[in-house]
Amino acid sequence: MDKHVTFNSDYVGKLLQPNIANSSTVAIFDWDNMTNTLYVQGDITSYVAAGDAYRVEMPDGGAGVEECNSGFWDAAPAYASGETTFTAVQTAHFRDFQAGWLLIPDVTKPAYVRIKEIDATDDFKLTVEGDVTDLAGAGARFRV
Repeated sequence: MDKHVTFNSDYVGKLLQPNIANSSTVAIFDWDNMTNTLYVQGDITSYVAAGDAYRVEMPDGGAGVEECNSGFWDAAPAYASGETTFTAVQTAHFRDFQAGWLLIPDVTKPAYVRIKEIDATDDFKLTVEGDVTDLAGAGARFRV
């Protein structure tokens, strides 16, 4: 279940990569509109945890890369010119439309910052206003 994405019956029959850190894919065989849940074939519990970033084949046959909603920072945040840049692991793919969304830089610290922009060259980097380098470090788990 993902509260940030609304699924529908168009996803049935498509492929899901439940954890982008693992190349395994599974087929989606059903969908529940009441809980926004996709049902897949096979047991994925050994390599998937709540909050893992995933990819799903889009109903229109598109590339199937969903926006990154959680993951880990690959490096400590960097502050310059009034902005802090966060760098996630390179398997994370933030999307331009996520600018303006709220970021929890470290899920163990209840602090929210607004995403200013996604790096146009490296979509695993994002920028926020101000010096918030004390909110997370390399290896911290984040949530968008």
